[in-house]
Amino acid sequence: MTLARRISNIAAVAFTIAGLLSSPVSAQQIAQDAKVAEGSLTADQTQNVRDFVEAWMGRLIGGDPAEVTESRNAILREFRTPGITETFREAFSEEVSRMMGEAVQAQSDLVRINAMIIATQLTNEGAEQFLNAGLSDDNAAVQYWSAKAYQERVDRATADDGPGMPAAEQRAVIGKVNAIFANDPSTPVARVGVEILSKLDVPGARAAMLSLLHDRIAYHAANPQASYLAEETAIQLLTAEISRERRADADQIAELVRAAYRYFVQIHGELLAGNILDGSMAGHKAMLDWCNKCLQAMGAKVEANMPADTAEVNDWIRLNEWDDITNVAAGWRLTLMGEPFNMTADDLD
Repeated sequence: MTLARRISNIAAVAFTIAGLLSSPVSAQQIAQDAKVAEGSLTADQTQNVRDFVEAWMGRLIGGDPAEVTESRNAILREFRTPGITETFREAFSEEVSRMMGEAVQAQSDLVRINAMIIATQLTNEGAEQFLNAGLSDDNAAVQYWSAKAYQERVDRATADDGPGMPAAEQRAVIGKVNAIFANDPSTPVARVGVEILSKLDVPGARAAMLSLLHDRIAYHAANPQASYLAEETAIQLLTAEISRERRADADQIAELVRAAYRYFVQIHGELLAGNILDGSMAGHKAMLDWCNKCLQAMGAKVEANMPADTAEVNDWIRLNEWDDITNVAAGWRLTLMGEPFNMTADDLD
């Protein structure tokens, strides 16, 4: 046998083996007619979708790192394909959910994390059980993607062209967010929780965000280096929303300025004492600045007598002039104890 023939035969065998190893998944495609189906899928279309999902989800559950990533991307690609119908999206979501239970209970953190990334695209009602499992997972990344999955569901429902979210369902979401914060979540998870609340329009949503702001002060007192990104997001969102309202709720304004003042004093005290490490400094300074901006905006909205030098705070923060901010903190205390807030020392301490 010639050398060329021998090489050709070896290549043919290698190609055949590679094809056998990859064919169960790589050859599996979802037919275009299933992706654009209206009303419901036919039996053949349903089986086509099921075969595709079982092949890729099986590889994800298998746990090989490269296959986990490849499987996640293959499934997400179908959810994100332009032109798919809601009929297909719902059917595809149902099929993925059929295999999600094993994925979210896997021993591998990598499998559970990627399963929850996929869960951000699930639209069927039964998928909520997997999101709940993710929220109670010990792994912070699994918790984060579970929270993101809830955020995606809220975003889809509350979008301009979305179906809307009934008040009872919104209140249930508030309960989920409160459960997230009950366990002192990581900063990324906490920020997603705040963003979820900001999309809800039932009265309890803003009250929950204000309550969480106050509750988290104790967490930061015990963890002085912890990021304030979630609380800064809440302060920003609430300040912007209430500033736009022609008839803002006086009690909500009072709770917001009380929270902003308490954070302002706590952060200023830590900075003044030199307790904040360099790695945490930028975030703490940003939160201190936003608290001052919030107090300024809400004070102006209710025409309160505001302390002098509040406009200088940003420069003092930038230059680390913590002594200069001491008088401003005392001034804000007097403002909040005066008209129209009339807060007590117990309210502010």
